[in-house]
Amino acid sequence: MRQGHASARSYGSFDSGEEAERKHSLKALEKTKWVVGGLSDAAKLLGLNRTTLLARMKKLGIEKINT
Repeated sequence: MRQGHASARSYGSFDSGEEAERKHSLKALEKTKWVVGGLSDAAKLLGLNRTTLLARMKKLGIEKINT
């Protein structure tokens, strides 16, 4: 390995980019009580359009489970 370059394997304790994105999205959704669009919504908190957040949620397998 060259100096200054590390393999992904050497950072095993870090989340993959997708997992970090999933956690970040979930945190915003929980903070906004799962409001995706509106005045105080998760999309705005993440700096995304509502439709972009909805697409990201689908890609990451995030869905609200009604209890």
